[in-house]
Amino acid sequence: MVYRRTHQVVKRLAARRSAILSAARDAAAAGGMAAVQIAPVAVRANVAAGTVYRYFPSKAELISELITEVSRDELSAIRRAADAAPGPSSALAAAVTTIAVHVLSQRKLAWGILAEPVDVDVTASRLASRRDISGELAMRIDAAVRAGHLPAQDTALAATALLGALHEALVGPLAPSNLDDPIKLRDAVQTVTLLALRAVGVMDARARGLVVQATTPAKALVGARASVLIEPKLSRRTLPSHWRCRLVAGFNQPQEQRMTTTHGSAKWQGGIKDGKGAISTKSGALADYPYGFASRFEGKPGSNPEELIGAAHAACFTMALSLILGEAKLTAEHMETKADVTLEKVADGFAITAVHLTLSAKIPGADNAAFQELAGKAKAGCPVSKLLNTKITLDASLQG
Repeated sequence: MVYRRTHQVVKRLAARRSAILSAARDAAAAGGMAAVQIAPVAVRANVAAGTVYRYFPSKAELISELITEVSRDELSAIRRAADAAPGPSSALAAAVTTIAVHVLSQRKLAWGILAEPVDVDVTASRLASRRDISGELAMRIDAAVRAGHLPAQDTALAATALLGALHEALVGPLAPSNLDDPIKLRDAVQTVTLLALRAVGVMDARARGLVVQATTPAKALVGARASVLIEPKLSRRTLPSHWRCRLVAGFNQPQEQRMTTTHGSAKWQGGIKDGKGAISTKSGALADYPYGFASRFEGKPGSNPEELIGAAHAACFTMALSLILGEAKLTAEHMETKADVTLEKVADGFAITAVHLTLSAKIPGADNAAFQELAGKAKAGCPVSKLLNTKITLDASLQG
């Protein structure tokens, strides 16, 4: 009678194989490929050395399979991040960022897969790894070219060049040695992503807007806000051991591209009801423009803080929506937003209790369902919305 393995046997064998590969990965992450030896891997996997040989008849086969598995996991993470992006240019930025985060999160493992000298031949698996990831980058570049976001180019060659630059800059012999500092790690990810986008033809201002900001866990980077978050307690199969990369659609900008700090100012003379004030802005758009109790509460001529907040919110929201529309290959012919800001008396004084945005837009090629979704993202993601601790509602209408 021919012996057939039961489901439980197959499952147990697969689990043991996975444990051996996990042990090999841990060894490589700690000490590079030189640390991937049969006996130490067997100890890490809690199996006999003979058991390792049963699954991987040689050290070359073990390392080759390790390279294949790590590369497969990285490729899956790149695709997830890129597929979650709102458009082809953002997808390319997400792919580059994910590669950089993977490389920097376990540099010894990355260098071992890439080019660390080993005493067995793993050339084929190394080439396959580079070819797969380069092919994914080429596909993302090609999508951006076809969408009209990038100039025509040899996408395969461009992808190969980008991948080589990322590896050389982050784990090559000349790579910085101080990237254990999470802030410097984040800055390195931003820098190489910006470099990559510029290299394939994204205009500088646009490239800066697409760069996603990478941060380490919150306890290491208090207050850091990001489009890419590296979070603890997730499986090594999404990112190495204790990090993962998650793309969040939004209007966040990287630290290196934030606008310089601007300011507004106010003067006041007198009491609350009989006094008078003047508002100015750095740009000069307002210069000693009058405001006071009467203009704020009695409808008299002059400005007031609420209308300035309304103008700021309407402007920020409309600009954020323009960015999001661009990622969806849409361009507004016309958009007009009004922000109604409600100031009410509450128990402990006055408070802004609501902002209602009313948007009218003409966007060729947009259907109403997509328009409503994108407008909702802009409402949630614009910086002024994030600043305001109040109820924000939106009424968006798409003109024919």
